[in-house]
This record gives sequence, C-alpha cells and structure tokens, in this order.
Amino acid sequence: MEEQQLSKHERRELKRQMRAANMAGFSRRQKISSFLWTAGFIVVLGALFIYIMWDIFKPLSGTQVEITGRDHLTAGETPPTYTSNPPTSGKHSSQTEEWGISSTPLAVEKLVHNLEHGGIVIYYNCEKCDDLVVKLKDLTNSLAAKDRKVILTPNKNIDAKIALSSWGYYDKMNELDEARIWKFFDDHINKGPERTF
Repeated sequence: MEEQQLSKHERRELKRQMRAANMAGFSRRQKISSFLWTAGFIVVLGALFIYIMWDIFKPLSGTQVEITGRDHLTAGETPPTYTSNPPTSGKHSSQTEEWGISSTPLAVEKLVHNLEHGGIVIYYNCEKCDDLVVKLKDLTNSLAAKDRKVILTPNKNIDAKIALSSWGYYDKMNELDEARIWKFFDDHINKGPERTF
C-alpha cells in the first residue's frame, strides 16, 4: 500500500535498491562459495603433491650400496670380488639364473644380472634349519605370485641366516621377518637399471 503512495520515480528507486541488496547478498554467497571451492581444490592438490613427493623420495628399506658397474664378464674372465655381501651390482655374467627356488647354491655373477633386471634374491645360510627353509619357500612363492622376479637360494658365504639383495641394496637378518622381506620386495622389485624381462 505504501508503494502505491510513492511516486513513479521513488518506486523505481526502491526496486533498484532491492535488486542491489539482492545482488549484494548473492555476490557475498557466490564469493564465499567460490572461496570454499578454491580452498578445497588447493588442499586436495597440496595433499596429492605431498603424496607424490613422498612416494618419489621416501627412504627405501635395506642398506644402500654404491653401484660399482654393470658390465658383462668376457668369456673365461674370473668373476670379481664384490664390494658387498651379498652383491648388489658390479661386473657380472651375460647370463641370468632362472627365477624361482633353488635348493643348490647359484652363481652370484649370474644373480647380479638378475638384479640388474629388477629382481630380488633371497639367500639363506643355515644348517639344520628345515623349518626356516620351508617358510622361506612359502614366502618366495607368495612373492612370486605378485611378481615372478624373485629367487631363493642357499649361500654359505653370507654372514647372516637370511640376506636379501636387489640392485644397489641389501638387507640381512638372523630371524625370519616376513613383513620386512615384503617391504624390501615392494621397495625394490623392478628397480634395476636394465629393461625387465
């Protein structure tokens, strides 16, 4: 009723002010919504960046060893003395060992070539430890189900009951620690410098 008593000019001005007030309220809501969406996007992007950087730069399990080369031995050449036990790199055979479980010691110069292809070698050195060997065989089969590039072999020259090796890394233990072996496997499988097969 009051609006009818206003002049035409006053009514127009009142409508303009009401539209401006509505637009100001909409603009505030729009700004808040836009700010919340932008902030959420930045948080998600930041979390993704942190996750990627952690995955790239996370510390890997085992002891890192300096890479001492990846050349092949020539025919008749004597295998080198490796700088780590078990070996993790260095001059090696042009042949590899078969992936899987061996009940006899395998040639380390061939095993180093397996490492170069991204494999993992599990060594054991113990006498009268049939229970441990059975557990290691079961574990090796489980690892091989995830990726076939794993070898289990005895080795009397290692200075621990169990030793793991990959390209540039090794780990040793005197008690079976399956979680630790899985972590080493996950950290190092397929990380060799040569195309995997």
